[in-house]
Amino acid sequence: MSERIKAKIGEELYNQILATGLKANEFDFLDGYIPKSRFNEVNDKYKTAVSKNETYEAKIKDTEKLIGENADLKGKYDTLNTEYTEKLSNKDKELVNITKRFKLENELLKEGAKYPALLLKNVDLEKISLDGDNLVGWGDVLKGLKTDYTDMFTIKQTKTKTKPTSPNQNNNDNNDNGEGMDWTGKFDHLVSG
Repeated sequence: MSERIKAKIGEELYNQILATGLKANEFDFLDGYIPKSRFNEVNDKYKTAVSKNETYEAKIKDTEKLIGENADLKGKYDTLNTEYTEKLSNKDKELVNITKRFKLENELLKEGAKYPALLLKNVDLEKISLDGDNLVGWGDVLKGLKTDYTDMFTIKQTKTKTKPTSPNQNNNDNNDNGEGMDWTGKFDHLVSG
Protein backbone atom coordinates (compact mmCIF):
# COMPACT_ATOMS: atom_id res chain seq x y z
CA MET A 1 0.00 0.00 0.00
CA SER A 2 2.88 2.33 0.59
CA GLU A 3 3.49 2.30 -3.15
CA ARG A 4 0.02 3.71 -3.68
CA ILE A 5 0.71 6.45 -1.19
CA LYS A 6 4.07 7.10 -2.80
CA ALA A 7 2.28 7.56 -6.15
CA LYS A 8 -0.27 9.87 -4.55
CA ILE A 9 2.02 12.16 -2.62
CA GLY A 10 4.99 12.02 -4.92
CA GLU A 11 8.39 10.44 -4.36
CA GLU A 12 10.02 13.51 -2.85
CA LEU A 13 7.48 13.95 -0.10
CA TYR A 14 7.44 10.21 0.53
CA ASN A 15 11.22 10.23 1.08
CA GLN A 16 10.91 13.22 3.46
CA ILE A 17 8.36 11.34 5.57
CA LEU A 18 10.57 8.25 5.68
CA ALA A 19 13.48 10.47 6.75
CA THR A 20 11.49 11.56 9.82
CA GLY A 21 11.59 7.97 11.03
CA LEU A 22 8.17 6.64 10.09
CA LYS A 23 8.12 3.15 8.71
CA ALA A 24 6.41 2.21 5.46
CA ASN A 25 3.69 0.19 7.17
CA GLU A 26 2.78 3.20 9.33
CA PHE A 27 1.61 5.02 6.23
CA ASP A 28 -1.66 3.11 6.17
CA PHE A 29 -3.44 5.92 7.98
CA LEU A 30 -2.37 8.24 5.17
CA ASP A 31 -4.08 6.07 2.54
CA GLY A 32 -6.83 8.65 1.90
CA TYR A 33 -4.60 11.68 2.45
CA ILE A 34 -3.37 13.83 -0.44
CA PRO A 35 -1.08 16.74 0.32
CA LYS A 36 -2.24 20.22 -0.65
CA SER A 37 0.60 20.86 -3.10
CA ARG A 38 -0.04 17.60 -4.93
CA PHE A 39 -3.78 18.30 -4.92
CA ASN A 40 -3.20 21.75 -6.42
CA GLU A 41 -0.86 20.34 -9.06
CA VAL A 42 -3.31 17.63 -10.15
CA ASN A 43 -6.26 20.02 -9.88
CA ASP A 44 -4.49 22.58 -12.12
CA LYS A 45 -3.75 19.88 -14.69
CA TYR A 46 -7.39 18.79 -14.53
CA LYS A 47 -8.70 22.34 -14.96
CA THR A 48 -6.33 22.89 -17.87
CA ALA A 49 -7.45 19.63 -19.48
CA VAL A 50 -11.13 20.53 -18.97
CA SER A 51 -10.67 24.02 -20.46
CA LYS A 52 -8.75 22.55 -23.42
CA ASN A 53 -11.52 19.97 -23.85
CA GLU A 54 -14.17 22.68 -23.83
CA THR A 55 -12.14 24.72 -26.32
CA TYR A 56 -11.74 21.69 -28.60
CA GLU A 57 -15.45 20.87 -28.34
CA ALA A 58 -16.30 24.47 -29.28
CA LYS A 59 -13.89 24.27 -32.21
CA ILE A 60 -15.42 20.96 -33.29
CA LYS A 61 -18.91 22.51 -33.18
CA ASP A 62 -17.70 25.52 -35.18
CA THR A 63 -15.98 23.22 -37.67
CA GLU A 64 -19.09 21.07 -38.01
CA LYS A 65 -21.12 24.22 -38.56
CA LEU A 66 -18.67 25.40 -41.25
CA ILE A 67 -18.64 21.97 -42.84
CA GLY A 68 -22.43 22.01 -42.83
CA GLU A 69 -22.45 25.46 -44.42
CA ASN A 70 -19.84 24.32 -46.92
CA ALA A 71 -21.91 21.24 -47.68
CA ASP A 72 -24.92 23.50 -48.29
CA LEU A 73 -22.79 25.79 -50.44
CA LYS A 74 -21.32 22.82 -52.29
CA GLY A 75 -24.83 21.51 -52.92
CA LYS A 76 -25.95 24.92 -54.17
CA TYR A 77 -22.80 25.20 -56.30
CA ASP A 78 -23.37 21.76 -57.82
CA THR A 79 -27.01 22.65 -58.56
CA LEU A 80 -26.09 25.98 -60.16
CA ASN A 81 -23.23 24.39 -62.10
CA THR A 82 -25.57 21.72 -63.45
CA GLU A 83 -28.15 24.35 -64.45
CA TYR A 84 -25.43 26.46 -66.11
CA THR A 85 -24.07 23.48 -68.04
CA GLU A 86 -27.56 22.53 -69.22
CA LYS A 87 -28.36 26.09 -70.28
CA LEU A 88 -25.01 26.40 -72.05
CA SER A 89 -25.51 23.15 -73.96
CA ASN A 90 -29.06 24.25 -74.88
CA LYS A 91 -27.73 27.58 -76.17
CA ASP A 92 -25.02 25.80 -78.16
CA LYS A 93 -27.65 23.50 -79.66
CA GLU A 94 -29.85 26.51 -80.43
CA LEU A 95 -26.96 28.28 -82.20
CA VAL A 96 -26.21 25.17 -84.25
CA ASN A 97 -29.90 24.90 -85.20
CA ILE A 98 -30.01 28.57 -86.23
CA THR A 99 -26.95 28.01 -88.40
CA LYS A 100 -28.53 24.89 -89.89
CA ARG A 101 -31.78 26.75 -90.65
CA PHE A 102 -29.90 29.58 -92.33
CA LYS A 103 -27.83 27.24 -94.49
CA LEU A 104 -30.86 25.08 -95.30
CA GLU A 105 -32.89 28.11 -96.35
CA ASN A 106 -30.08 29.20 -98.66
CA GLU A 107 -29.82 25.68 -100.10
CA LEU A 108 -33.58 25.55 -100.63
CA LEU A 109 -33.45 28.87 -102.47
CA LYS A 110 -30.63 27.52 -104.66
CA GLU A 111 -32.76 24.47 -105.43
CA GLY A 112 -35.67 26.69 -106.53
CA ALA A 113 -37.93 26.48 -103.49
CA LYS A 114 -40.80 28.94 -103.65
CA TYR A 115 -41.38 29.10 -99.89
CA PRO A 116 -38.25 27.89 -98.05
CA ALA A 117 -39.57 28.87 -94.60
CA LEU A 118 -42.59 26.58 -95.06
CA LEU A 119 -40.42 23.73 -96.29
CA LEU A 120 -38.06 24.13 -93.32
CA LYS A 121 -40.90 23.27 -90.96
CA ASN A 122 -40.94 19.78 -92.48
CA VAL A 123 -37.19 19.25 -92.05
CA ASP A 124 -35.94 17.29 -89.03
CA LEU A 125 -32.82 19.23 -88.01
CA GLU A 126 -31.52 16.25 -86.04
CA LYS A 127 -31.05 14.31 -89.29
CA ILE A 128 -28.72 16.98 -90.63
CA SER A 129 -25.36 17.83 -89.13
CA LEU A 130 -22.77 20.47 -89.84
CA ASP A 131 -19.27 19.57 -90.94
CA GLY A 132 -17.60 22.95 -91.23
CA ASP A 133 -19.66 24.74 -93.87
CA ASN A 134 -21.09 21.53 -95.33
CA LEU A 135 -24.47 20.05 -94.49
CA VAL A 136 -24.19 16.32 -93.90
CA GLY A 137 -27.36 14.35 -94.69
CA TRP A 138 -28.92 17.17 -96.68
CA GLY A 139 -29.11 15.29 -99.98
CA ASP A 140 -31.52 12.64 -98.68
CA VAL A 141 -33.72 15.23 -97.01
CA LEU A 142 -33.79 17.35 -100.17
CA LYS A 143 -34.83 14.37 -102.29
CA GLY A 144 -37.65 13.65 -99.85
CA LEU A 145 -38.81 17.27 -99.95
CA LYS A 146 -38.72 17.39 -103.74
CA THR A 147 -40.78 14.21 -104.03
CA ASP A 148 -43.29 15.12 -101.31
CA TYR A 149 -43.66 18.81 -102.23
CA THR A 150 -43.02 19.03 -105.96
CA ASP A 151 -45.34 22.01 -106.36
CA MET A 152 -43.24 24.02 -103.87
CA PHE A 153 -40.21 23.95 -106.20
CA THR A 154 -39.78 25.80 -109.49
CA ILE A 155 -38.41 23.93 -112.42
CA LYS A 156 -35.09 25.37 -113.48
CA GLN A 157 -34.67 25.96 -117.16
CA THR A 158 -31.18 25.91 -118.45
CA LYS A 159 -30.04 28.57 -120.85
CA THR A 160 -27.97 27.37 -123.77
CA LYS A 161 -25.98 29.59 -126.02
CA THR A 162 -26.88 29.04 -129.67
CA LYS A 163 -25.35 30.77 -132.62
CA PRO A 164 -27.80 32.46 -134.94
CA THR A 165 -28.40 30.83 -138.26
CA SER A 166 -28.55 34.13 -140.06
CA PRO A 167 -26.89 37.44 -139.33
CA ASN A 168 -30.28 39.19 -139.24
CA GLN A 169 -31.36 37.14 -136.20
CA ASN A 170 -30.90 39.17 -133.02
CA ASN A 171 -29.41 37.19 -130.12
CA ASN A 172 -28.10 39.00 -127.05
CA ASP A 173 -25.92 36.05 -126.09
CA ASN A 174 -24.00 36.34 -129.39
CA ASN A 175 -21.09 38.69 -128.85
CA ASP A 176 -20.03 38.50 -132.52
CA ASN A 177 -19.53 42.05 -133.72
CA GLY A 178 -19.55 41.08 -137.37
CA GLU A 179 -15.83 40.68 -137.78
CA GLY A 180 -14.96 38.03 -140.29
CA MET A 181 -18.30 38.19 -142.14
CA ASP A 182 -18.70 39.05 -145.76
CA TRP A 183 -20.67 42.27 -145.78
CA THR A 184 -20.26 43.14 -149.40
CA GLY A 185 -23.30 41.29 -150.68
CA LYS A 186 -25.55 42.16 -147.74
CA PHE A 187 -26.10 45.80 -148.56
CA ASP A 188 -26.23 45.64 -152.38
CA HIS A 189 -29.96 46.14 -152.55
CA LEU A 190 -29.64 49.35 -150.55
CA VAL A 191 -26.91 50.83 -152.72
CA SER A 192 -28.26 49.88 -156.15
CA GLY A 193 -31.33 51.74 -156.19
